[in-house]
Amino acid sequence: MPIIDIKPARREGSHVLVSFTGPSGSGKTMTAIKVARGLIGLQGRLGFLDTETGRGRLYSDLTAYDYGELTPPFSPTRFIGAIDDFEAHGVDALILDSASHEWEGVGGVQEMAEATGKQGLLKWQQPKAAHKRFVNRLLTSRMHIFICLRAREKMIQAKDERGRDQIVSDGYHEIQEKNFIYEMTASVLLLPGGRKLVTKCPAALQAAFGPVGQESVGYLDEGTGRMLGEWVKGGDPVDQAFEAMKRTATKMAETGVEGFREWWKRLPPTDRDRLKPQLANLQSIAEEADRVAGLGADQLPDGTTDDDFPGTRA
Repeated sequence: MPIIDIKPARREGSHVLVSFTGPSGSGKTMTAIKVARGLIGLQGRLGFLDTETGRGRLYSDLTAYDYGELTPPFSPTRFIGAIDDFEAHGVDALILDSASHEWEGVGGVQEMAEATGKQGLLKWQQPKAAHKRFVNRLLTSRMHIFICLRAREKMIQAKDERGRDQIVSDGYHEIQEKNFIYEMTASVLLLPGGRKLVTKCPAALQAAFGPVGQESVGYLDEGTGRMLGEWVKGGDPVDQAFEAMKRTATKMAETGVEGFREWWKRLPPTDRDRLKPQLANLQSIAEEADRVAGLGADQLPDGTTDDDFPGTRA
């Protein structure tokens, strides 16, 4: 039985995921606030999830937003819970400042890996799985999410024109898992002096953010957000209630076959009918959850490679 529902594609309005990366003082937070406000408009409800010991309150004179602070431990699970709280609170866009803590903060993924006491790839198995759930939560949010990431300058050894070894800068890199930015709708590296480098952006949005791979000068602001909003509105409206039901169905499938079966039985017939095109995929997820749960504590799932685990680009 096919596990995916294949049908003609149509462009739907979406919720964007945008990251702003930069060193201290590059303007990540202010940029995120201005772009988010431009996107949702003056009547939109803006949320701010702060991991920077209360510094997110310093910008409350720029515009109105609902504020919440996440304190250590900065585990993926706690980030997911905080995102759930803001979504339930009813905000239209959420600023997450900063997601670098989820990776290398107190109780973050790197500390989780070291705390296992295991060596090599085995220590990354559970922390990396938790990180993937965090990324999936970002991708399935009904809110627009703007993510601030710390950056660190990376120094590398290279040869000069005479062939002598020298230490040179390889530029700034985000402090997060190495593939994190590839999940973004758009990603921008902000540098001091209003300089920026767009590292990922759909062609249709380059007029708002700038050309990919070319450093430019100029601040992103509410106008950027308004252009982003026009792009979002270009698609068919999304059925948010149905999307929420699909997210719940996926979470139940991830508990395994038995848990999913009992949840499915309790659904109203109308909801089951709407979810039937997704049923084969949900059953496949439940079966896979049972298979992985049946592995020994020191076993990795089939297909795991070195690329799935180590490192940060910073």
